[in-house]
Amino acid sequence: MSTLNDIAFAMRKFPRIKKFLKVTYQYIGYILSDKKTQPQTLVQISDDKVAHMFGYYDKCPWNKDEDKIIFMEAKNINKNVASIVNTNLIIKDLKTKQEKIIGATKCWNSQQGCMLQWMGPDFNSKIIYNDYIDNELKSIIYNINTNENTIINTPIYDIDANGKYAFTLDFYRLHRLRPRIWLL
Repeated sequence: MSTLNDIAFAMRKFPRIKKFLKVTYQYIGYILSDKKTQPQTLVQISDDKVAHMFGYYDKCPWNKDEDKIIFMEAKNINKNVASIVNTNLIIKDLKTKQEKIIGATKCWNSQQGCMLQWMGPDFNSKIIYNDYIDNELKSIIYNINTNENTIINTPIYDIDANGKYAFTLDFYRLHRLRPRIWLL
């Protein structure tokens, strides 16, 4: 494990210091950036009383029309709470500002979330994420138009653009070899 990961893990005991260091790091990064790629206006879309996060860097939280966003709402994110408590999965309509809890999961961590992502081919009507149900890892496809869930007996890591094929890995092995990544 790298020194940076060790420091980040140790800082879980001091959430206020960790938050201060994170904000300071982001501010220094902003000052040193060319600012050409920065958005003109930043708008806070979530409440700052609890932690809101999306997940891994290669997933997009916005739907194709960019009028809805999906994210996780986790309490005590600075503690080792993944798989101990459920985290809510939320879809927010950016036009009306309405939030709706679409589910909850125990299969998440602070680095990768629960692999929450919009599904193709339209990237507007279906969301897929991982959960821990009946002592097994599974994935759930949530249809935002019908509010129906389809349970798949395998967790997903990623899904193709057409929504037909998924990539997975052995999450149990990942937990065994890298316990700070996936907590079961």
